[in-house]
Formats: sequence, structure tokens, C-alpha cells
Amino acid sequence: MTDKVILRSDINDLADYRQISRALNTLVKQKSLAKIGKGVYAKMRCSLISSNPVLDGAFTVIAREALDKLKVKWQLETAEQEYNQGKRTQVPAHGRVRLKSRFSRKIAWNGMELQYEPTSE
Repeated sequence: MTDKVILRSDINDLADYRQISRALNTLVKQKSLAKIGKGVYAKMRCSLISSNPVLDGAFTVIAREALDKLKVKWQLETAEQEYNQGKRTQVPAHGRVRLKSRFSRKIAWNGMELQYEPTSE
């Protein structure tokens, strides 16, 4: 599986800060990348149906990959865990995650935002 998320910190050593900013902004304008968070970019592709640029995968999958790359500890939301264990029959629709470490960034694109399930500690 290829990475669908690029962190700015992954490419910082390629050039100076402003040059990387210009390159990333150009790729965002060309719709090759989408900015989904501070320093977090996702690869895009052309939709087979509408020929419009879309994320190269489902938003929840990409957002979860971003959390992994940012080294944020998380787990599936309770409803999704119960569905996977066969305790529920209703498919969870939100794709929330339960954070196990501190994280306050927003991961969003085109009206979709990764939602965090409140932790009960």
C-alpha cells in the first residue's frame, strides 16, 4: 500500500522552508494534493465519474493514516469496535476515533472532519 498522506516534516530536509511552502501550495492549486490539516497533505486523483479531483481514498481512512503518521495513539470508536466484534448489526456511519494521546489539531477536507469520540476517564 502506498502512502496517501504526506507530512510537511517528511519533506523538510529537501529544501528550505519557503521553497517547500511554494511547492506544496503549487501542488494544492493544481489539485494534486489537498491540505487536510496543519502540515498534513493528502494525495488526490481524478474521479472516474465526474472527472473532478477527489481524495485518493476514503476520508476516514486517510484521516486515520494521518493520525498514524503524526504518531497519535488512537483506536476505533466504541460503536465500530462493537460492530467488528459482532455485538451490533448497525454499521457505524461517522468513522470517529477515540484518542489515547493528546491531540488538538483539526483534520478536515471539503466539509468532512474527523470526529473524536469523548474518552471516559
